[in-house]
Amino acid sequence: MRRSVVRISLGVFVLTILSSLNAWSQPITHRWTSSADFNLGTSTNINSSDVPDQLQLNLSAIETPYLWVANTSSNTVSQIDASTGQVIRVVDVGPSPSRVAVDLDHNCWVGMRGNESGPNARAVKVDAVSGAVTPGPWAGSVVRGVAINRMGQIWISSSQSIDGGYLWILVDPVTLSVLETINSDIGSYGIVINMFDKMFSSTSWLGGDALERRNATTGEREQRWNLAALSGNVYGMAVGKNGKLWGALWVDHYVAVFDQDYQCPNGAVTCQIDLGNGIIDLIDVGAMLPSGGLTAGGRGISADRDGNIWAVLNDQLGSWTTAPSYVVKIDGETHTPLFSVEVGTAAVGVAYTADGSIWVVNYGGGGPNPINHACPGGTGGNGTVTQMTLDGTIIGTYPTCGNNPYTYSEMAGYQLLFQTLSNGRWTAIWDSGVTDLNWDTIEWDDVLSPQTMLEVRIRSAATEAQLESSPWIAVVNGDDISWNQGRFIEVEVYFHTSIDDQSPILEELRISSVCYPNPPDDNCDNLDNDCDGSTDEDYQPQQTFCGIGACAATGATSCIDGVEQDSCTSGTAAADDATCDGIDDDCDDATDEDYLALQTSCGIGPCASTGVTSCIDGFEQDSCTSGTAAADDTTCDGIDDDCDDATDEDYEALLTSCGIGACAATGVTSCITGTEQDSCSPGIAAADDATCDGIDDDCDDATDEDYQPLETSCGIGPCASTGVTSCIDGVEQDSCTSGTAAADDATCDGIDDDCDDVTDEDYQPLQTTCGIGACASTGVTSCIDGVEQDSCTSGTAAADDATCDGIDDDCDDVTDEDYEALPTSCGIGACASTGVTSCINGTVQDSCSPGTAAADDATCDGIDEDCDGNTDEDSECPAGGICQEGQCIGGDQVTSGCGCSSTTHKGSWTYLLLFGLLIWVRRGAARSKGRSRL
Repeated sequence: MRRSVVRISLGVFVLTILSSLNAWSQPITHRWTSSADFNLGTSTNINSSDVPDQLQLNLSAIETPYLWVANTSSNTVSQIDASTGQVIRVVDVGPSPSRVAVDLDHNCWVGMRGNESGPNARAVKVDAVSGAVTPGPWAGSVVRGVAINRMGQIWISSSQSIDGGYLWILVDPVTLSVLETINSDIGSYGIVINMFDKMFSSTSWLGGDALERRNATTGEREQRWNLAALSGNVYGMAVGKNGKLWGALWVDHYVAVFDQDYQCPNGAVTCQIDLGNGIIDLIDVGAMLPSGGLTAGGRGISADRDGNIWAVLNDQLGSWTTAPSYVVKIDGETHTPLFSVEVGTAAVGVAYTADGSIWVVNYGGGGPNPINHACPGGTGGNGTVTQMTLDGTIIGTYPTCGNNPYTYSEMAGYQLLFQTLSNGRWTAIWDSGVTDLNWDTIEWDDVLSPQTMLEVRIRSAATEAQLESSPWIAVVNGDDISWNQGRFIEVEVYFHTSIDDQSPILEELRISSVCYPNPPDDNCDNLDNDCDGSTDEDYQPQQTFCGIGACAATGATSCIDGVEQDSCTSGTAAADDATCDGIDDDCDDATDEDYLALQTSCGIGPCASTGVTSCIDGFEQDSCTSGTAAADDTTCDGIDDDCDDATDEDYEALLTSCGIGACAATGVTSCITGTEQDSCSPGIAAADDATCDGIDDDCDDATDEDYQPLETSCGIGPCASTGVTSCIDGVEQDSCTSGTAAADDATCDGIDDDCDDVTDEDYQPLQTTCGIGACASTGVTSCIDGVEQDSCTSGTAAADDATCDGIDDDCDDVTDEDYEALPTSCGIGACASTGVTSCINGTVQDSCSPGTAAADDATCDGIDEDCDGNTDEDSECPAGGICQEGQCIGGDQVTSGCGCSSTTHKGSWTYLLLFGLLIWVRRGAARSKGRSRL
């Protein structure tokens, strides 16, 4: 037992010594601080070139050259030029394509909804350059969710269960290998990823009525929110500024705004959310529609660069495939609907492109302002896309060259570039060269604004290959990482920003290990390399030299706080090196370089010369040499030509003349201060030569040239004429000649034709007439001020010409045209007739003509047949009868001529009495009837 105790004590002692040796070791450090350092790592959406020697996000201009639209009923995807709306190519991808996602290289990933678990249960990749189709890995059944995370990896999710589970896979974009596999208990109808690496999945149409939030790197579920409180299900989803999640509801006319960071109470992973708890707002966008939205349902939704939201609504639910559709713009800050624009039939999707356009996918086709681009390869179909500006102005509607396009996910790639990749990732691996190295600390220098941040993780391993399977550990600045061991260490830095024009900045990242033995401590690095408790104590100072020329000096090095210092201080340099002395006065390693050359002179007169100074080897030189003298100095030039210090002394004077015309004079030359002078002074010239006198008054060698001709006149009336004066040989001439007079002045024209100073005196007056009809009149002409006048004035016309008198009363050259015809009557009895009056040649005529009278009025019929004013006066009735009111009364026979039947009666007074009584009664009744009419 005692030996065992000794062995244990010795073991403890050995461990203590080893631990001490470990503490007395040299720390290994590594820094990434320059662009060259950072470029040794791997970057995603990160660069060290925008500002050298630091890492920052790529915030350069975003490009979205294509729109990718899945034509579901045609089993194709169309690649559309986002600048023109022209279909570039139509690619056959397989059964029932729908959701798409666009990667950083503008390639399209298409989810296949074909209800199969076989070859087509996957997403396919369509190359943006060649159009080549590459099938991705098997992804379950009925693939609907397709999205790209900040690593550029592709998440693909299924919406139909296989063996009780719903598959999710994460795919490498280059190798198409599966990186992660998740078997979920609920399907995914669509997915979207925000800038904070959060992935949201709608499950509403799969019986779950929920939203899920997952980690976009690992796929791990973080929260599941039940949406039973909503009247509609989440259809399209979009991410706005600051990662805010938006959802369009079907069947309903609302847009919901979700709190992307909401955590279920009490640490739960699953809970129900409603307005105020997980749901930030519910916006009634249906109110913007003509129908008021009561029959409207939300479809696709997207965000633009300003953070505003665009949502598509169908205005009929049960018959949505033929419904009119609208896109509504919503303010991303205030959540206020701004306006709506009608697009095509059964619109489903909406997307934003970097040029500022909004694109809407019309499942049923149609749309405003159609532009019928030709389809490539003879393709065609009913599908269309409508392009508009951010103020709702329609640019055009273009064909998709396929049937029933059903894309309502991110179809241009702007979501990935502007939202998801408002993040970046930089990773680097460093080989320390030391096996089983224990790491000590990690720290970094960064620049952050309130809306940016950095996240750092590390992992280490014995070999570089083993790093891949080592777990990542998140660290903070200055963390103790002594738990981390391995020769190789990998660091990963995530860059996050929630605004598109500011990036977090990493200026330097440092890692250091615990130490291992490596004396002595003679490096000036502020490290205790020999672990003796002192730092840099073995450092050896070295003599140093600094400065050049007049500034040269000496000093020595020293080590202060791990930084090597040099005591050598060079002298103060002069402002310049202008003195020609062979010394480098301004200490720039050049001697006398600032010397300024000066101009010099020597000799006199024409022998004078100039030169310039120069500095050669510290001595000033002069290049001036004088010239050779002339024989004499006769030229008046102010130069001492013969170099005798007297100027122009041999000059000889000459006689001169000057001036012309009235100014002519004479003089003599002289030489004054090198300039030849002439005493000749011409006379003073007149201001001009306007007098016609043959003399050059203004002394310009031209005579009378300024003479001004004058306009002249002569004669009177038509004989009047004009002319102009001229100056010929000093004598003034006049060109005016009067005209020839006429024999008389009878024409009334205001002209004195006979040139006797009296106008129109021979004019003869004439008799005149004027007016027509009742307005006719006479007058006489006269000549007044050269204008012929007429005294004739026509009479005043009547208002009309209704009187039949043969006179044109209203003076319009038509007679009696306003006469009005009157109806007339003539004759009596059977001769009565009617007519109408007319006006013929000023006389009223009557067209009425009475009928011809009968010879007598013998018939008892109440008619005056002989037209004499008496009725039936010649009639005869049977014996004993009388004719009253056109009927024979009494007698033995009533004839049909009296209006009675031919019946013969035996006369009797009784009968006559009764018959008379009957007539009396009838007359009484007639009189009573007449009174009742009145």
